[in-house]
Amino acid sequence: METAEALNAGRGLQIRQDRDLLDTNYGPYSGKNWEELDKQGGRWARYMADPHCAPKGAESFAVVLPNCAQAISLWFPTPYEPVSGPASSVPALGSSVVP
Repeated sequence: METAEALNAGRGLQIRQDRDLLDTNYGPYSGKNWEELDKQGGRWARYMADPHCAPKGAESFAVVLPNCAQAISLWFPTPYEPVSGPASSVPALGSSVVP
């Protein structure tokens, strides 16, 4: 929500939280910076490379992606439908991997 609030500063748009777009649970990698993650070696690299890999306490990307697709399908009912209207009507997606 902090990112949405920062992006919305001065715009006054309604911010809604969608449970299908909540941040990924990175388990043991949460809160670590890139330098710390690089020291994790093969485990971190495999987690990033294999969408089905999930260390204990983390979500795999194979689990997260269908939730995102579900949320997007509600905004854009047919694939490749052109978006029209003001930019304020287009939802913004955001995610943070690590701080």
